[in-house]
Amino acid sequence: NSLGDNPLMRQHHVPWQKKIPKVFWRGSLSAPDRVILSDAGTMPRVRLMHLANKHPHLFDVGITDVDPEFLQHSGNRQKVQALVDSLHMTGHVNSKQHSP
Repeated sequence: NSLGDNPLMRQHHVPWQKKIPKVFWRGSLSAPDRVILSDAGTMPRVRLMHLANKHPHLFDVGITDVDPEFLQHSGNRQKVQALVDSLHMTGHVNSKQHSP
């Protein structure tokens, strides 16, 4: 299969003439093991969110979840939630789903 020729993907095909000039991305907030929460601003996905917030006409991006390992290693669910809130992410910290 070539990229985009999967029969399941054909239903989502958009002709080039109808595409909009925006970056689209969704994914979870993840980080290398033992990242320090105060260094979160250096993480690529956080940097992407900052860039998207500054230029919303160019980006449609969102973080939909928080990686359980990142949440566990951060050691501070409230600070992670504050980071999520500050980035205007589409997800949130779910204490039942991500219990360490």
